[in-house]
Amino acid sequence: MTDVLGIVAGLLGGGIAGGVAFYLLGRRVERRTAEAAARATAAESERLLADARQRVVLAAREELMQARETFEQEAARHRRESERREQLVEQRLAGRWTSGSGPSAHRSSRSVPGSSKSPG
Repeated sequence: MTDVLGIVAGLLGGGIAGGVAFYLLGRRVERRTAEAAARATAAESERLLADARQRVVLAAREELMQARETFEQEAARHRRESERREQLVEQRLAGRWTSGSGPSAHRSSRSVPGSSKSPG
């Protein structure tokens, strides 16, 4: 009977020792797995953050290019408008001088003998 008690005690002791060993081994594996998962998550979040930064930079560059194009279009439109107004002014001035209403027409009418206007 002592043999049976010894065998049972040995099995229980071995079972308890094995359980403790497997528990400790399991905790160690769990901890390593959790650390590996945390590193993978950190790496993934860094990659996502870098990707997001690149998108923001790209969007900012596109917005800058669009603003520059809009500015250049507006500047060109203002330039064309200014040139058109200058041409209009030049045409009006040229029309005044050629129609006889310019200053040279007034001078020549004063110097013509027999004119109804008397100088001075």
